[in-house]
Amino acid sequence: MATYNVLDTMAMGKDTAVVLECRGNEFSNGIMIKDENNQEYTVLSVGLVGGRHDKTSYDKTTILIEGSFTSKKITVGAR
Repeated sequence: MATYNVLDTMAMGKDTAVVLECRGNEFSNGIMIKDENNQEYTVLSVGLVGGRHDKTSYDKTTILIEGSFTSKKITVGAR
């Protein structure tokens, strides 16, 4: 189980693009994540995994989460 800081969010229709402070290796389409209140969300898509474009992106990952998301933390791997 790992918890990451949310750096930014942006509404994408009814879903939310979320920029995380992490490399993102543990994210894949369809996994479940939790917010600070233990509410579960589905990761629809992993957009950019850290380090793919330049050195400033090494520790940032962008994912698309189903629904409206406003939390400042994301937990991966919790059941």
